[in-house]
Formats: sequence, C-alpha cells, structure tokens
Amino acid sequence: MTVIYEGATAPAREIMHHHAVLRRGLEQRAGAVCAAAEGGTGHERALAELHEYLAGNILPHAEAEERTE
Repeated sequence: MTVIYEGATAPAREIMHHHAVLRRGLEQRAGAVCAAAEGGTGHERALAELHEYLAGNILPHAEAEERTE
C-alpha cells in the first residue's frame, strides 16, 4: 500500500513510516503463525517469534505513546 501524505512534516512522515514498519513486522509474524497452523506444521517457533516481537517492539512502543499524550 502506498500512502502519500502531502504537506506532512518530516517528523510526521518519520512517525508514519515507523508505524508502517511495525505493522509489516506484525503482519509477517502473525502470517507465519497462520501459515504454520493451516499447513499442520509446528507453529511453536512462529508463535514464539510473534510473542517476542509484540513484547519487544509493539507493546513498548504503545506504552511510550501512552506516556507522551
């Protein structure tokens, strides 16, 4: 998906880019869990990677945003 933010400041574009990177990382890891489950293969590793990503990236980011509002 290409999104154009005309008139956005450089810091705003950086924030939007960072959120897009976080979203893609989440989509990839969640997709790996789904693919493993659908394929009947072991999903433990994919689930562990998703958990690590959530705990190490998504949740700390969300907590930091809550503190800055």
